[in-house]
Amino acid sequence: MDRNIPQSEIRRRRIFNVLKIAVVAAIVIFGIAMTVDWLQSRVKRSSLNICTVDSGVIEASGRKWQSGETQGQPRRMRLRPC
Repeated sequence: MDRNIPQSEIRRRRIFNVLKIAVVAAIVIFGIAMTVDWLQSRVKRSSLNICTVDSGVIEASGRKWQSGETQGQPRRMRLRPC
């Protein structure tokens, strides 16, 4: 025979089930937010060194550029302090 389940037991189980769903939802939302955050590329301004170059060789992306380089004819440049 079936027995009556007390209201306090029903309420306790319902609260437990709602908490399980809430915890899983919070973990999923946190995981999505952190994944989006980790995939964004950013550079701190303090790690950048920006200067004006008037003479010398500029190295960027593995290729050396000369200031005023036109048709393979490099020109002299001077480097001003930052």
